[in-house]
Amino acid sequence: MSDKPRISIIIPVYNAEAFITRAIDSCWNQSYRNFELILVNDGSCDNSLQIMQDYALNDHRICVVDTPNSGVVKAREKGVNVAKGEFLLFMDADDELANDALQILVDALKPNVDMVIGDINQIEFDGSSSLIKYGNRGCVSGREHFDWIVREHVGFLWGKLIRKSLVDEIKVMPYGVKFCEDYLQMIQISHSARKVIHVEKVTYNYIQQEESACNKALPVQEYAQRFADLCKKLSDIVEVCGYDEDSNVKLKVLFLYYCRLYLCCNGKWNPNRELRHTFKSNISDSSVKKYFQLTDSRRYKMTRIVGWMYPILSVLYKYQLQKSGRIR
Repeated sequence: MSDKPRISIIIPVYNAEAFITRAIDSCWNQSYRNFELILVNDGSCDNSLQIMQDYALNDHRICVVDTPNSGVVKAREKGVNVAKGEFLLFMDADDELANDALQILVDALKPNVDMVIGDINQIEFDGSSSLIKYGNRGCVSGREHFDWIVREHVGFLWGKLIRKSLVDEIKVMPYGVKFCEDYLQMIQISHSARKVIHVEKVTYNYIQQEESACNKALPVQEYAQRFADLCKKLSDIVEVCGYDEDSNVKLKVLFLYYCRLYLCCNGKWNPNRELRHTFKSNISDSSVKKYFQLTDSRRYKMTRIVGWMYPILSVLYKYQLQKSGRIR
């Protein structure tokens, strides 16, 4: 590995004229210079494309890819396809890299390390901020990081230095998934990684937007369908990726968690009745039962109760979601 590996920063952009300049400038101002910036315009209707093209005229390291609107997963994929770097770093168009982020991440690289993660500064609407310490401390195996993100139900794709070959090898792409699509990719990347290093320095500013997809109130059916889509892809990962039994058990438990949320929100299996068979199969799996007994037997009982009483429980759950502004 080169002492100064080339990094491909990939930013999918959709109607981001209000903040794309900030994101690009945060890359432009990095002290580490061996990078390319790939801006994928995902069919923006505002002035985003012109802003990006103007930047590209002034710096040969900036590449603008203009595509019809096809969603963030395919936009990122188009960026990966043209990337020439040994490592990738994904960003969202409304976020920014912290000062010296690339240098901090590169300095942490060691032989056989496939991913480097820094801490995250989450900036709220009112300007206040909080520190997110994502993942295990220090240097761990990819499987240990896989275990952590599956257990904690969190897996951001952005802000990390990721070896490109791991992204190229993803077998189950989350096309059509509108919730935690990057989580499904991180599950596969982490499982394949040799070593993962967590640097205890802030390298990414995660900036909350009131109108972002994560913060909008949705119709209840659309909100529920997001969990159903996530469950279907988790099942595909178990079927397609050929993981060992221990990993598959953890993914089945994760499936049960999101399926429980789907049932509590939707109050019925329709229009995703195929999930019912997988739910029953996973909840009856002896290895899954054993896992729950060793970790949290209460959650196993809760999952079985939801499987019986979801029409009643959904009334209470939907009330809580409406009260919190998640659904309308």
